[in-house]
Amino acid sequence: MDGSSITEEGIKKRIVVAARDNWASYFSRLFPVKGENGSDVQILGVSHRGLQLLKKSKDASFSSEHLKILCSFSYADVLSLELISRNILQFSLKNEQLILHSQKAQQIKATVEIFLKELKQDSNYVIAMRNYVTDDKSLLNFKKGDFIRLLPMKGLEPGWQFGSIGGRSGLFPSGMVQVVAAPDYLNLHMNQQEEVRTGWKKNTQEKIVNKENSAPSTESEVTRPSTPINSLDICHYTMTEFAMAHFREAQFM
Repeated sequence: MDGSSITEEGIKKRIVVAARDNWASYFSRLFPVKGENGSDVQILGVSHRGLQLLKKSKDASFSSEHLKILCSFSYADVLSLELISRNILQFSLKNEQLILHSQKAQQIKATVEIFLKELKQDSNYVIAMRNYVTDDKSLLNFKKGDFIRLLPMKGLEPGWQFGSIGGRSGLFPSGMVQVVAAPDYLNLHMNQQEEVRTGWKKNTQEKIVNKENSAPSTESEVTRPSTPINSLDICHYTMTEFAMAHFREAQFM
């Protein structure tokens, strides 16, 4: 594989990663669902990023239907889920209870639990299940719903954990908390991408300013583009068309 092929493959991977992180709906497994009375939700999207409640929508600028995001939840928000009946699934979230009706309820539960299991295994975070207030300065005060980062400590007594929240640290009873996916799981890649975008934008602006400052003052010295911008062949693709044009079919073993 030559250098140009490696570069091309690298660019394709970057496109896929960017699309995955910014357009999670395209990388989600979609399940038909219905909410409670008055809810507009029609589809539940499950991906590595979390859960999305979606509805089909039409826009004057689009010839076909597209998915509109009604609400999103990270896996850190999901405390538990259970099948109330064969077609009814209840999510216990950080701040609310979410009930969805679907003939795929069992498949939804199995899919979400796979992500939760993997994320909780590597997590060093817990969430407070109720308030804990004490005057003892060696203990950690917290409110229901707070995320607490677990910290290592030697000689912990059974039933106790040590952690920090908001710059404070201390001991607390294990029975007051529950292990959750790391709360920064959703924002980790987004923050890194934002830093990259901000840095790129800053560098680009600096280059533009430098070029403007060093530009010739007389019009005759300015090099004009040989091709007018309006005559450039600019192609617009749908996501499917772009993928078919630039990516090969999946190969199954």
